Amino acid sequence: MIEGQETPFIFRSPFLPNQKESAIRQNIAKIERDLQFIQSHGYDRFVETHHNKSHESNNNNDEGGNDNDESSKVNLGTSFEGTLRDYQIYMLERAKKENIIAHLGTGMGKTLIGIFLIREFLSRSSRMNGNDEECSGKKEKEKEKSHILVLVPSIALAVQHTDTLRANLPCTVATACHTSSHSSKARDEIANARVIVATHGTALDLLNHYGDVLSMANVELLIIDECHYATGKHNYATILREYYHKLAKKERPRVLGLTASPLINVSVKSTSSQLQMLLSKFETIMDARLFGFPSDIGHNRKEAEESVVLYNSELDSFDKCLPKPRWDVLHKSRKKEIKQLQHLCNEVGLLVTAVYASTVLGEIGRNEYDGETPMQFGHLKLYLRDVTDSLHLWIDEGKGGKYGGHTNKMNRLENLLAEAVMPERDSMNQKQAPVGIVFVEMRITAIALCSYFCWKRKQQLVGACHAGDDLPSRQMDNTDGQPHGMNGQSMEDGPLSTQESTIRCDAVVRRATQIFKYLGQKHAVNDHTLTKLKEEELVHQTKQIRAVIMKLRRRETNVLMATSVVEEGVDVEACQFIIAFDGLTTIKSYIQMKGRARQKNARFHVFVDNALEKSQPLSLSNAQTMESVIHNFVAQNQNEVFDELPTISGDCEHESDEEEAMHYGKYVTSMSSVDLASSKSLLNRYALSVPLEPNSRTSKEATTLHMPIYVENKLILPSHLPPTIREVNLPIVFHGEAK
Repeated sequence: MIEGQETPFIFRSPFLPNQKESAIRQNIAKIERDLQFIQSHGYDRFVETHHNKSHESNNNNDEGGNDNDESSKVNLGTSFEGTLRDYQIYMLERAKKENIIAHLGTGMGKTLIGIFLIREFLSRSSRMNGNDEECSGKKEKEKEKSHILVLVPSIALAVQHTDTLRANLPCTVATACHTSSHSSKARDEIANARVIVATHGTALDLLNHYGDVLSMANVELLIIDECHYATGKHNYATILREYYHKLAKKERPRVLGLTASPLINVSVKSTSSQLQMLLSKFETIMDARLFGFPSDIGHNRKEAEESVVLYNSELDSFDKCLPKPRWDVLHKSRKKEIKQLQHLCNEVGLLVTAVYASTVLGEIGRNEYDGETPMQFGHLKLYLRDVTDSLHLWIDEGKGGKYGGHTNKMNRLENLLAEAVMPERDSMNQKQAPVGIVFVEMRITAIALCSYFCWKRKQQLVGACHAGDDLPSRQMDNTDGQPHGMNGQSMEDGPLSTQESTIRCDAVVRRATQIFKYLGQKHAVNDHTLTKLKEEELVHQTKQIRAVIMKLRRRETNVLMATSVVEEGVDVEACQFIIAFDGLTTIKSYIQMKGRARQKNARFHVFVDNALEKSQPLSLSNAQTMESVIHNFVAQNQNEVFDELPTISGDCEHESDEEEAMHYGKYVTSMSSVDLASSKSLLNRYALSVPLEPNSRTSKEATTLHMPIYVENKLILPSHLPPTIREVNLPIVFHGEAK
């Protein structure tokens, strides 16, 4: 029996006996959908679609995977045809002659400069191989293997750049992200590619441990996108310090840095000398000069119209609306998750939280890994059902406040979005319909907002809008005088009619299935309510960012709820409005978020809490001031020569390789290296790769016995290793370095 503790997790039935009928109905429904698809589109189309879905499930945006299979080598990027603008030619010609950091605003074509520079290097290699007939076959083979490396800060950008480069370059382009370095097949594809697009973590892993796959000495052009990260302990800076700068100058690759915000660690009080110091350090680590906006190209900058949307968090308080959970019968791992629900209720109100709790109830699975019992899981489902019912009851009884179950903040958002997409009804050309992105800080907020708007749209489509018919009408309130609509009219706080709302929403966050443990299709059989759900209808699913962005570009959706996962570099040319729902936190996020608005007359809205305005991390006016100061400073200093890199001090004498490794914190061979930062990861990876009995991984406690243990400056290796080498005492200098 499943309930029996003697049955190992791996051998348990995928469903309880009383769930058998539910599981059969799901399988029948899936077969019927497939047969209907074959009848409508044909068997060949079905096979192609099924293969693509299988490929996407193994190569999703959160788990990384190999993006280099033949099935994925379709040119999904935009093929560029035409000529460069004058300022792009200026940057390109500079980049051909020396290392540069191209400081251009979002939407001004930094990627195009990189594409044309890659074409230049490909052309040089072709001419060199064609003319040098005296070189041996071995040397020719080495030249063919030389790499062009494009570093990016996220998987989303890796996917986007791969698509774009494949559409514009006559050579092989490979993607290296997350687990690419773990597969020998993926490593072979990366090693044989001419252009490699890699996330910084994977690139560092390859450089550290797979020198035969990727070596800085074999890179002729290094392009670093969002290069402002190359500071401190970021992997960009580590790659440059440990692999680029340690090469002789003649052996170093050409460097092109791309950024819209070169100085990110600045404040309003930063002085000119402080900015100069930051710029000098940045140029030194990049080994490149910064070139910004020449005075004659300012008119090419695309600036969104910026505005503040004021709300008051004290108008409605829902602190005590959620039922009190019974912690004595709930598993301890659920405490943090339920606190997230309370935070969500305070942020957006009763109605959104009720809809989201109902969604979670339909998709959640039992947390068997942490030892949650069926009884504890049953109490969790009862609590979620109680949350849904009690919050709806509050609203039905007229206790949802003046906005019908919304907070003032949520009400502002709903009205703003409705007005933002309203021109769609009058647009004769669907390709011109407005689309936009709402940025939020927390994953649960993005998913909950998406869940609410999808729920509301379904109610409208069936002609039974629960929010407008069954719930109390939201009263009009335009006395606190804040936000104005996108066309300048004052926005009303009342509910929008069914006909007015045309919001088609989607969401993308990191690890959506882990907001609650655990969510997603693989847990579908634990509740009969999921038998009616198709996989694409699940709110908590791991999505490919490529697919989400393409839906937005095709206007299948018109509003995207997102965290910072799409904040940097992800291009949506049609984007007409950006909303910073949780305000601004850093100058970098301000520049990057508003840069997603690419259309003419685009708008950038920043939500600000009236009650807490003075305690906001960064106001819009201060962000604008800081951006202007940075721009003017860069414009004045872009041609100044920076100092040479400081020389590295001579090596010390050590009796053994081990002592030398301890001294420098790094062990290096001709093909790979390991340091303090990567050693723990390697040990854990090794331990997880060792075959174990199935019941050894049924719980966290059982798995921990087969993992390395770190205690102060002592390392205890897994139990399957010989006792003589299991315990390693590090020098006392490493006390406290365990983590």
